[in-house]
Amino acid sequence: MKKEIKAHYNLLKAQVAWDPSTPHEKWMVEDLLAVSDKDLFQRLQVLKVPVTSANLKKYLEEIETPEDFLEAVTLETDSPEKVENVYLILFELCKRHMDKKGCLSIFADEFDTLIQKYEATSGKNWAEIVPHLKQLVHILRENLSGVKNPSEILEKISRYFAYDLEGFIYDFIADLIDNSQEILAEEFIELFFDYLSKPHWFSLLVYYLKGAEESRLENLSDLALESKDFEFSLEVLHVLKEEESDRFFPLLSHTVDFSKEEADFVELLTVAQEFFEEKDRLREMMEIKKILDSRSQIDEKRRLHPQDNACSHFKKIVERA
Repeated sequence: MKKEIKAHYNLLKAQVAWDPSTPHEKWMVEDLLAVSDKDLFQRLQVLKVPVTSANLKKYLEEIETPEDFLEAVTLETDSPEKVENVYLILFELCKRHMDKKGCLSIFADEFDTLIQKYEATSGKNWAEIVPHLKQLVHILRENLSGVKNPSEILEKISRYFAYDLEGFIYDFIADLIDNSQEILAEEFIELFFDYLSKPHWFSLLVYYLKGAEESRLENLSDLALESKDFEFSLEVLHVLKEEESDRFFPLLSHTVDFSKEEADFVELLTVAQEFFEEKDRLREMMEIKKILDSRSQIDEKRRLHPQDNACSHFKKIVERA
């Protein structure tokens, strides 16, 4: 998914913080919050953009978003690098001086900052996230008109966020459940469910929230088979193993068929080995260990061949179990 300009540079800033060798120029990752208005206007002057402290208010009366502002003061002949440099400066001025009500890019930027803080503090600012998620629901509802699939709206809005928005919503609700905020967790599950591209993950949250009824385990197993989402299937396998469900082995066997990389196969082998070890089934455990040992030198990113003999052997072990 191609990100909007501010989201792209927020993501780059995070990547550079993680790995300083990531290719970048100073202006791309600079924290403009620490730069004065005077300096921002001087930079625009150097870039030959006609925005000054004297005419800023007039511009802001005529535009609604930083994107409108950029279009008003740049030319089609300007280089992409200049346009994006200008945009970051204008964006900062808009954050400081524009009525931000209803501006998606500024909302997303502020939300990204809160998500970054959430991850850095292990969720200590969770209460700050709640009103922003409710505002996000409001934005989604405002854009429902004329859309066939509500998930298209969340996907479109996600372009304004540096972070994986859908993934964060899932993780945040899972954290709420872990921290005994069940009522709030259930509210957000209901509010966001229709907008998700992968709603099967929220069914897993419902299980964590409400417990292991047989019907929920059956539903999770069916969803895993239908979605062919490896990561989801792996999570469901852990649930089924924990609950000693008779659906564990059929799902384990099917999941081999849509494993893509060596790392996927190793994950499945490990889950199976853990199961057999817990049940003191030494024969099967040793067979799995032998397969694991034989593949220890294989690159985890290597594509898994559909006719791999080890996969066939593993499925036979599982099917006779």
